[in-house]
Amino acid sequence: MLLVTISLLLAINCNAQVQAVAWWSFENVSDTSVMDVQAQISDTISGNHRTVNGVAGSALVFDGYTSVINRDADHAPQLQKEFTIDVWLAVAAYPWNDVPIISHNDEKLRGYALEIGPRGELRFELVVNGRIISARSGCYVLPSY
Repeated sequence: MLLVTISLLLAINCNAQVQAVAWWSFENVSDTSVMDVQAQISDTISGNHRTVNGVAGSALVFDGYTSVINRDADHAPQLQKEFTIDVWLAVAAYPWNDVPIISHNDEKLRGYALEIGPRGELRFELVVNGRIISARSGCYVLPSY
């Protein structure tokens, strides 16, 4: 199982405030959709999932096999500059393979992905000018109360 809260942030420049371009608060989840409250887009949820109390508000528990939130690529944020992916995770069991936490790519020709591997390692992959840049590492932990 994987408990997920995701916000996608776009840094306008180093001195500017960070502005979210996508944010799923999971406060209004139905069996088939969840609202991105920042972009005001209703995204499709498929697979087995349930809503629980999160760190702040609600969170979504995925089953680790069938659960996914989908958005048409035409409606995905168009990131042109630096960006940050901010994710709250509570991993109940590691996946058998690398699985996406968030992924927006076109057959590895362009895009980005943040994935978790079978030993809990995180990997961020980005395609820049047709070249895949991949970083696999530990994780940055920021506890909050």
